[in-house]
Amino acid sequence: MRINSVVNMNIEKIIKLFLWLQPFIDVLTAIMLNIFKINLTIGLIFRCLFLMFVIYYLIFISNSKYKKITMIYILFIFIYFILYVINIYNTKSLAAIPFEMTNTIKTFYFPFIFIFFLNVFEEKNIKIKFNFFIYIAIIYLLFVFIPNLLKIGFDSYKYSKVGSIGLFNATNEIGCIISFLLPFIIGYMFIDKKKIKKIFLSLLTLVVLFMIGTKVPVLSLVIIMIFTYIWFIYYSAKQKKYHLILYSGIMVIFMFIGAAIIIPKTPFYKNIKIHLDFLNIHKMDEILDVSNIDHFVFSKRLTFLRNTQESYEKADVASQILGIGYIENYHMENESTKLIEMDYYDILYRHGIGFLLYFSLPVVFILRIVDDLKKIYSIKHFAYVCSLMLILLLALFSGHVFTSPSVSIWVSLIIVINYNYLKDKLTNE
Repeated sequence: MRINSVVNMNIEKIIKLFLWLQPFIDVLTAIMLNIFKINLTIGLIFRCLFLMFVIYYLIFISNSKYKKITMIYILFIFIYFILYVINIYNTKSLAAIPFEMTNTIKTFYFPFIFIFFLNVFEEKNIKIKFNFFIYIAIIYLLFVFIPNLLKIGFDSYKYSKVGSIGLFNATNEIGCIISFLLPFIIGYMFIDKKKIKKIFLSLLTLVVLFMIGTKVPVLSLVIIMIFTYIWFIYYSAKQKKYHLILYSGIMVIFMFIGAAIIIPKTPFYKNIKIHLDFLNIHKMDEILDVSNIDHFVFSKRLTFLRNTQESYEKADVASQILGIGYIENYHMENESTKLIEMDYYDILYRHGIGFLLYFSLPVVFILRIVDDLKKIYSIKHFAYVCSLMLILLLALFSGHVFTSPSVSIWVSLIIVINYNYLKDKLTNE
């Protein structure tokens, strides 16, 4: 077919256009939801259409060396979907299926996009340059910073706490995306020699991180900076550039002093104080209380985890095997659609055996990356690895990493690029 030929010839352009459009689609989605109150958003429509395109491409166009395993993988996913729907119909009702399948498709967006990137990048030898992530990061950061500067940004929280996420809709999702992009921003500081650019990007990043008001991006920055500093000291010492270690140590001291002065004036600090006051915590050791750890550190995710685990244990055998779905305790007094927001547990309890299917192929490639990670080749490679480690960590503590399409698109891309980057380096050694 001629259309297949055209798509095959232009698939790299299609992918890159799709990626460039992501922040703009998120902004349009937020505007439709928050201003026009339209639930059928451009993000939902566009990403559903792209998912259909992905499945069509994988089945009818792709000639990747992963084609056979991809077909088997897709077949098993569709078989699981059929069994899942049948079980929802038997244990809940026909009326529950649309809600259940909408959430299921959102969750399973990740494995489909992952295998799509895996196939296309291998077949077409597509390369995504390091600077691409810098430009994407700047777009996301500006869509938070400029609206807040103009005082037209949307609030990070509906009540109690302060902060703004600019022209985005979901605080957790934009926080995760920016967190994944932080290693590239920090890596850029080592690569680019133009001080004005570095100063602009670093200030923009810091302002936005503290402006949003959530813990995840700030803690991600701290984690990345610690690992980056350790890596920098190790390689500077290896090259006997001890003066760089001294200069970097002085910079770190000044950074801590600056942070101590600036942070108390930010929404991030105000939210920490609001949360501590709400829990009536006045001493640091009081945070170590189990209930306070759950509320302050995990935002009650451990409570939601216990509730979902209880629902899972009470479910029938078929639901334990196939998953209890997204409506817990259907048509009971304690009916709930609240997610745990810890992705691994959400996928495990809501999809049962689908958890193994979901992660089986991605984990194979992640393990290859970890197994072959004998050394860091460059600061760019270090950024890719840091981003991947953050993905795996935040999926446990923050959620919305694998289960949200707007985030899982970037997760899929980063895993595939990590694998291809390492594979190319090992091949060329």
